[in-house]
Amino acid sequence: MDRIKLTKDRVRPILSLTFPEYKGRTFFLTYQEKYNPKNYWSGGTRYYFKVLEKNGDTLRLLEPTRAITNPYNDTAHQEFKIQLNWVVVEHCIFCGHNMGIRLYVNPNNELIPKKLELKEDFV
Repeated sequence: MDRIKLTKDRVRPILSLTFPEYKGRTFFLTYQEKYNPKNYWSGGTRYYFKVLEKNGDTLRLLEPTRAITNPYNDTAHQEFKIQLNWVVVEHCIFCGHNMGIRLYVNPNNELIPKKLELKEDFV
């Protein structure tokens, strides 16, 4: 799983929809087909995630169900497939320190070129 470092300018449209309060400077992109939500505290680490969906020229935030956000439900820990028009946006805090924003996209996605030939309108 290779991580590609991104700049804030590249992720600004995604950030404004998912974590607008985020003030950090650490952003990574990872290509993978599935995502395993870890929406809870575990050993000093806390993960938050949100999913964006692109329909045409519109980005929309998919609202999670209560079952997914409650760590006591089994569904909150089930891996799911990242759809071709989705971006999973994760914010990680490790032992109280910000570890940045991570974007997960399907390798065959419709949003970001595989070789990361990014243009300003990649979202």
